[in-house]
Amino acid sequence: MPGDQLQVMIDHDEDDSLPPGPVVAVDDVTAWHEQRRDLLQFWLTPAKIPGGYWAAFDDGFGNAVYVADQSTADAQASADHRDGSGSVTSP
Repeated sequence: MPGDQLQVMIDHDEDDSLPPGPVVAVDDVTAWHEQRRDLLQFWLTPAKIPGGYWAAFDDGFGNAVYVADQSTADAQASADHRDGSGSVTSP
């Protein structure tokens, strides 16, 4: 949507233990989960992924919705820049 900052993509868990669903970018998955853990049924609590964290919850109709952040990507990019490597690697 023009002028909107919402970022959404569709993905699925690599081991197929969770169904595919939309992925919504948030600033901090751990804080987002903490604020909503009593309101939503989480299928996946915050888990580390390359560049940040992600979690998954049931949308109330049996569908997975994922939230993800890139909270560790900036720290890694800064470290790479400081050491002169210029490359970003997964933690």
